[in-house]
Amino acid sequence: MKVSNEDAPATAIYLLRAASRPAFWRDVPFDKKLEAVDSLNSIGRSPSELTEWINKYLTAEQINKLGTSIRQRRRRGYGVGKSITISDNAHRILKRLSEVDGCSLSEVIEKRLARAYKRTWDDK
Repeated sequence: MKVSNEDAPATAIYLLRAASRPAFWRDVPFDKKLEAVDSLNSIGRSPSELTEWINKYLTAEQINKLGTSIRQRRRRGYGVGKSITISDNAHRILKRLSEVDGCSLSEVIEKRLARAYKRTWDDK
């Protein structure tokens, strides 16, 4: 993955937040996690430094989640999308499915509910 100038700030924020969550490092050996976090805290925030760090320390799954997050941030930045309020239980369900599928909450809704949505049009 190559980080662009435009995406560097959002990438740095994502990585700093993600690195503090234990679930982010679930399948990574402790010593590699420790090395990665120490390195992240000491590198600069330039696109080239972030790219090098990502390619050295992240798994393919983590890179995929990062890419999804950056795309979503860009989409939101363009004013596309809606804000909704959902229950805590609905959020918990969507969050778990997004972790399983490796995608955003919106993509869970779009992927998993698409058939049900289409059926509503077929019945009419």
